[in-house]
Amino acid sequence: MFSRRFIILLLLGLVLLAVVPTVLHAQTAITDETCPALVQKALEEVGNNCDALDRNNACYGFNRVDATFAQDEEDNFFSTPSDRAVLNTLAAIQTAPLDSNLDLWGIATMNVQANVPGSLPGQAVVFMLLGDVEVENAVPPEEAFTPAEPINVTSLVNANLRSGPGTNWNIVGSVTTNTVLPADGLSPDGTWVRVLLNDAPGWISRDLVQPEVQGTLSALPTITGTQRTPMQAFYFRTGITGIECVESPPSVLVVQGPNNVRVDINANGADITIGSTIAITTVDGRMQLFVLSGSATVNGIVVPAGFMIEAPLSEDGQSLAGPWTGSRPMTASELAMFLPLENIPENLLHYPIVLPSLRDIASILAAIQRQGATVVQTGDSTNPDDPESTQEAPVDADGDGVPDEPVNSDEDGLPEEPVDSDGDGIPDEPVDSDGGIIINAGQYNTVGGNCGLSGGTEVSNVASDGSGFNWGRLSFSRIDTNLYTNSGGLLIVALSPDLIRVGGSSPGACVMDWARAG
Repeated sequence: MFSRRFIILLLLGLVLLAVVPTVLHAQTAITDETCPALVQKALEEVGNNCDALDRNNACYGFNRVDATFAQDEEDNFFSTPSDRAVLNTLAAIQTAPLDSNLDLWGIATMNVQANVPGSLPGQAVVFMLLGDVEVENAVPPEEAFTPAEPINVTSLVNANLRSGPGTNWNIVGSVTTNTVLPADGLSPDGTWVRVLLNDAPGWISRDLVQPEVQGTLSALPTITGTQRTPMQAFYFRTGITGIECVESPPSVLVVQGPNNVRVDINANGADITIGSTIAITTVDGRMQLFVLSGSATVNGIVVPAGFMIEAPLSEDGQSLAGPWTGSRPMTASELAMFLPLENIPENLLHYPIVLPSLRDIASILAAIQRQGATVVQTGDSTNPDDPESTQEAPVDADGDGVPDEPVNSDEDGLPEEPVDSDGDGIPDEPVDSDGGIIINAGQYNTVGGNCGLSGGTEVSNVASDGSGFNWGRLSFSRIDTNLYTNSGGLLIVALSPDLIRVGGSSPGACVMDWARAG
C-alpha cells in the first residue's frame, strides 16, 4: 500500500514537471524502507491489539506507551501491547516518538464515553495517540459522570424529538404511537427524556412516553450538559519529532466521534464540539485543530473539513492565552502530512478517515463566499469576545460541515452590492457571477505540498468573468465554483485571488499550493 502511494506521488510529480517549464526539481525516491516497514507493521499490530475495545477503556497499541494511574497497580499492569485499562483509573498516558532505528513508535487508543448516549450500544469517541503525544485526564475520578444503562420507553402518541430538552429546541425527528425507544437520562427539571432514534440522540417530553417498568424513569440520571466522563476533559501536548518518511503521520492526537452524534470535549481548557474527525497538535506554544472530515465548532466558529484553526497556549500549556484565529483552509503540505492517517485500520474507527478532495475544498469555499464572508487567514480574530473582531463565523445550522447558503435580504434574486466587510475603505475582493474567486494573473511560485516540487510558472489570460485562464502552457476552464480543470485531468482550486492549489483528482495524488509572487 505504502509503495504504491509513493509511486503515484512520484509519477504525478513528473507530470507536473513536464508541463511547468520553470520547476526546478522533484523529490527523490526514499531508498530506506525501514521507516515505511515500521509504520505498516505498527498499524497492523495496533489493529489486532486494540480490536473490540470497550467503552471507557484505553489500549496499549504499539511500543512504547507510558502511563500513570490514580491508584497503585500490579507491576506488569498496562506494560505490553494489547494491555487494557479502565479510563477512570488512568491519570495520564504518553506515547513515544517514531524511531525506526530502535523499532519504536508509541501508539495508544482510548474509547471515551463523552456525551455519547449510553443508549448508543458500543459507540464512543475514539482517541488515537500517534507518536510523541501526552494526554492527562482532567476529570477527577470522584467527579466522573457514569452514564446509566438505558431503559426502554414507549411513545403514547405521535411525537416530535428535539435537539434539546424544551420546545425552544429544533425538531430532529418524530415517532409514531407505540414506538419503543431506549432512554438514558432526564432534563434538570425532570420533564424531558433523552432517547435514541436511528442512532442519534433526541429529547421527548416525559408526558408522552411510558416506561416498560413503572418508576424506572425517575431512576435515570439528570443530564445537565456540564458533566464529564473520564478523559472527556483533558490536557495534552504533542512533540514535533517522529516524521521520518512520507508514510508516517506527525505526532498527533486524533479524535473521532460516532456517526450522526455531536460530541463535546474540553482540550487544554477549550470547549470543542466535533461532528466527525479532528486532529489536534501543540506547536510553538499554540494549539492547532485540523478538521479531517465533518466539522468542528470552537467559540462559535464553524471549522469545516479541510480547514484549521489555532490559539495561543499559556506557559504551562494547560489553558488558552488568547483568542482563536479565524479558520483557514489547510495548506497542501498540511493535507499531505495527514494523508497517512487514511491507513489507520478501520476496525479501530467508526468509519475510515478520508481527507477532503480538491473538489470538496472548492465547494466549501464557494459556500462560505455565497454566505457573504471571506476566508479568514491566520492572525485574523473571529473570537466573539474580541472587540477587534469584524469577521462573522460561517453558519452551519445542520452540522454537515458546509456553511449554510445565504439569505438574500431584499429577495430580488440579484447579487447584493459590493461590501467593505473589514471597514478599511477598500471593497472586498471581487467575485464572478458564479460566486467564485477570480484569480490574479502573474508569476506563481510553489509554497508547499506533497510532490516535492519547487520553482514557479505564470498564470495568464485570465477571463474577466473568471471562467478560465492559462497556467504555464496549459489552459484551464471552470467546471464548478472555484474549481478548474484541463484536458489532462489536472485540477486547480482558487483558494484566494493570489493562491491556487494544483493537483490530480485521484486519492493520494500530487497536490501543491502556488502563491502569486508578482
